[in-house]
Amino acid sequence: KKTMVTAKDPQSNYTAEVLFQLALHYVNERMGETQYKGSSRSLTNDEKLKVYAHFKQAKVGPCSKFGGSRPSIFSFEAKYKYDAWLALDDMSKTEAMKQYVEQINKLNDGEKVHWFDFSGLDQYKKKYG
Repeated sequence: KKTMVTAKDPQSNYTAEVLFQLALHYVNERMGETQYKGSSRSLTNDEKLKVYAHFKQAKVGPCSKFGGSRPSIFSFEAKYKYDAWLALDDMSKTEAMKQYVEQINKLNDGEKVHWFDFSGLDQYKKKYG
């Protein structure tokens, strides 16, 4: 049985993996390093860390198992990223995918991303659905 994002959401017809892959595609198309393309709104450091941590958890797994040793205190950015990922503890990859999708939706000015508008939806469904 496939895990769905939420039963009340029209996106629930798709697995967490499909929505995660579409969210990654969306981020690559719409977001710059610090802000959405075409938007004046910059992402806060907290927002960037949450997105990063959920991405790493979804792709790699728990930091405590796969993250290696904590970076030096002199490597500020690496240390913050590591700590954000470590804070997710043993969250499942599926839950991390769901929360990553939720984060991207929140960053989209509170509007749900219309994942169905992507031309690559069928490709993702075949591969991950």
